[in-house]
Amino acid sequence: MYKKLYSILLISIIIGLSSACSNHASPYPEREPTKVLRPADLTAEELAYHEKYMQYTVDLALANKAIFSAIIVHNNGTIVCEGINMGFKMKDNTQHAEIVVMQNCSKLYSIQNYANYSLYTTGESCVMCQAAIMWNYFSKVIYGTSIKTLYCEKCMGQVLIDSNVINAYGVGLSDDYAPVQIYGDILANVTNTKVFLDYCTNKKVWTVTPNCTAPSSSSSSNSGSTITMNVLINALIALVAIIGFSSLL
Repeated sequence: MYKKLYSILLISIIIGLSSACSNHASPYPEREPTKVLRPADLTAEELAYHEKYMQYTVDLALANKAIFSAIIVHNNGTIVCEGINMGFKMKDNTQHAEIVVMQNCSKLYSIQNYANYSLYTTGESCVMCQAAIMWNYFSKVIYGTSIKTLYCEKCMGQVLIDSNVINAYGVGLSDDYAPVQIYGDILANVTNTKVFLDYCTNKKVWTVTPNCTAPSSSSSSNSGSTITMNVLINALIALVAIIGFSSLL
């Protein structure tokens, strides 16, 4: 009798685990994060070009006593719009520099498609801003300091998803979607020291206690964790099934 009850219990666990897995399964295929071009990937001419506009973005931040600033540059090299984080001033935490500069440009020039433009920002775009950049079809986005540095080294609160992870899922926007080309760590030696300070000791309202681990060897810790968790769950289900069915014998 106890053997039967034990078997029924194990089978119930199998069904429960299977249901949990199916309920949490995404209907979208997992995608590899898009490649971020770093200074070492660029020619001297390309690097000098991007550093020129990043320096302008840094100067904009410093002049306005801001940390996050952004500019929009046409492919012909013209700076068409600029903006800084307006969250505190507008009492709206979504008014990040990238959002502000895009709204400024769309209001001034009625631009809805930024395929011929690049966006420069002192800090890597968060989930919200990266998604907005994708919705506006920018060809390039260039940042100075990474989310990893802001969170792990500067103790600045962040949504812990890298912009190139979000960038990979823009395929749902249109059938012919081309991912935004992301350039990272451009003038990071400047943004890491002159724009973003050490908020671990110099505490601000955005200071957090980071929980960071060493980067994995996989291309994406996010996708790697998902795959690992799925493997563990499936292995557990298989083990429980084996034990359960063997007890029926």
